[in-house]
Amino acid sequence: MTKLGIGEVCNLRYEFEEIVSNGTFKMEDYESDIDNLYDFVETGHVNNRFRDGYDRAREIAKTLVEYYEQPELHQARSNSRKVQKSLEAY
Repeated sequence: MTKLGIGEVCNLRYEFEEIVSNGTFKMEDYESDIDNLYDFVETGHVNNRFRDGYDRAREIAKTLVEYYEQPELHQARSNSRKVQKSLEAY
């Protein structure tokens, strides 16, 4: 997977929300938070596979889930929490 910048991530999330919130997709929630993206990748095909834009929405969801699952991303978050805690202790 290629690395994504924050701007690209935001653009993909916006595009996903634009595709699925057109009123034809059957989803509990149309936001692009990680739980909805996981759900869409795993079960979105059940009610939506024949809808216009499904393939692109699934491609975006898979890309964002893969981005979220990168170990480097979680390491960076862990490091920032450690810095924050040490500053709070100071």
